[in-house]
Amino acid sequence: MNPLRIFLISDHDDRRNALKALLDPATMTLAGESRGGPLAHERVDAASPDAVILTAFDDEVSVMPLAERIYLYRPGCAILLVTDNPSPATLQQAMRAGVRSVLGWPVPETEFRDSVTLSCRQELARLCSGPEVRLNARSRILTVFGTKGGIGKTTVAVNLAVQLARKKFKVALLDLDLQFGDCSVFLDIDARETFAELVQEHRRLDMEILQGYLALHHSGLSLLPAPRSPEFADLIQPDHVSSVISVMKPFFDYIVVDTPPAFNDCTLTALEVSDMILYLAALDISTLCNAKVTMDVLESLQLKDRVRPVINRETESIITLKDAESVMDCAIRSRIPVDWNAATGAINKGIPVVLGAPRSRMSQALVKLADQVAAGKLDAQAQPAETAGSGRADARKPASASTGGSAAPGGAVAAAAGSR
Repeated sequence: MNPLRIFLISDHDDRRNALKALLDPATMTLAGESRGGPLAHERVDAASPDAVILTAFDDEVSVMPLAERIYLYRPGCAILLVTDNPSPATLQQAMRAGVRSVLGWPVPETEFRDSVTLSCRQELARLCSGPEVRLNARSRILTVFGTKGGIGKTTVAVNLAVQLARKKFKVALLDLDLQFGDCSVFLDIDARETFAELVQEHRRLDMEILQGYLALHHSGLSLLPAPRSPEFADLIQPDHVSSVISVMKPFFDYIVVDTPPAFNDCTLTALEVSDMILYLAALDISTLCNAKVTMDVLESLQLKDRVRPVINRETESIITLKDAESVMDCAIRSRIPVDWNAATGAINKGIPVVLGAPRSRMSQALVKLADQVAAGKLDAQAQPAETAGSGRADARKPASASTGGSAAPGGAVAAAAGSR
């Protein structure tokens, strides 16, 4: 039988050395050690231990977020906690974080070795009995963006997050429309604690703190609401945004970010850390001209390769999908038809359309978008299709014409595309 691989994490060198001395050389081997900190989880990943032993003494930073992260993303790795304060509160926190065994300090050698061996056996049994466990799941940040007001960003962000949560993913929704964000309204959540309270009350952030500000929706998603009043928006700085997303990443499969129609500093921070930018547009001249400018900005920021355009509120128009692809220089693989009754009813009831009107074409399109994201079908950016014979120049021409001025919209689209 191979010896158990043990990884030690403690801010105290003397206590870490004392724990090393307790390892049974016949059945245990040291896989690695760390003083903790932000890189500790990466070192655990690299070592692939059978057990991680952490210490929690009164003068140490809480290790509970690290324990929970290991529990979630390294199934099969037992977690033990050694502490000089095995109080009921500590035991409860440890249990929530996935710790198998809590040992008081100083710990007798026999008790230590028996606890490590038993914890490893129990964790192996959990792994073998849980085929649904996902190993090393990688968090994805999806930012819903669009520089045209009223294009439907919140509707898409909320329904995408809800549908992903219904597929049993762990999903966080971050409302980054800091002045007038209303994700909580769309979800019928009475947000008492918001992003503003979070940054005012805490300088140091970890998941244990953040959980107190996340509102849980019955679909399973967790929402960090926008401030309740516009004057609190200035409290939130780009560093706060990056910190919240960094803390969320180990604990969620998807982080969906709703944004305002503007390139402000906080929005830019979210865009820069995004794995995918779902850019919302519509088949009208004003929105497409706006989209052309936005694509130029995103290209200058070296972010255009992350953009996946979504045509929202699609309806009959003399402007075609190829026109839109030509203007944005991106293939469009997601379209959401207009359904004002379903959308308005969903907002007024506080029930996302994928839950309240599942048979509507709009709901079905939003479900398809979530399916595309979950299946990785939007991971690679596709190029717009060329039309036979004349390339993109022909794609700028409307596919259909109507009397009374169709040439003007077609000319405007061609002008927007030609300015590329």
